[in-house]
Amino acid sequence: MVNLSTVIVTHFAEVVKRHADELLTRQEVQKLLDGLSRQYPKGVEEALNVVNLGVVQKVLQNLVREGISIRDLLTIMETLADYGERIKDPETLTEYVRQRLSRVIVKPYLDSSGKLYVAAVGEDIEEAIRKALQRTAEGTFLMIEPRIGSRIVAALSQAAERMSRAGRQPVFLATPTVRRHLRRLIERSLPQAVVLSHAEIPAEVSVEIVETVRLGRED
Repeated sequence: MVNLSTVIVTHFAEVVKRHADELLTRQEVQKLLDGLSRQYPKGVEEALNVVNLGVVQKVLQNLVREGISIRDLLTIMETLADYGERIKDPETLTEYVRQRLSRVIVKPYLDSSGKLYVAAVGEDIEEAIRKALQRTAEGTFLMIEPRIGSRIVAALSQAAERMSRAGRQPVFLATPTVRRHLRRLIERSLPQAVVLSHAEIPAEVSVEIVETVRLGRED
């Protein structure tokens, strides 16, 4: 029998994990950068010459929100230094950072033989999302019709259930332009689901597509 204290600790750990990004205040991010700067001052300096602390904070929050370790802070800052001069949108910068961290991101979802099982996101779903993207001076946002959004969430929820029944982590594979928007769309309904982009799969990783998730007909 599981005692009450174990249940409480487990629940607290899950709550902290779900809201870990909110704990990354600018002050905490500055502390992380100060620590990194003591070993790699040039890496931090070059990044902060092209992006400000707020952008670094947002990128780190985006990573933590999807359960990605930010332990390799040097690689994160070097990526921001490489792309930050011409790209100012934190969401887009996060995608470039994810690509640099691809091995770290994919590793937890590989089976014992190193294979990655995924459900591919169908072209009809991708096209529906692409059509609903609104580009503004502040960045690109998903403005999808609720009816279509609900159908997408339902289709992926059913696929996630099938993968879970097969003993697999629900992992969806999408194109880089769609990935983050799809993740945001399903994160409340499928918080444990993982959405990867094709650009995040290391060349040496063998991928097996267990199914292609399609929008299907509307009732």
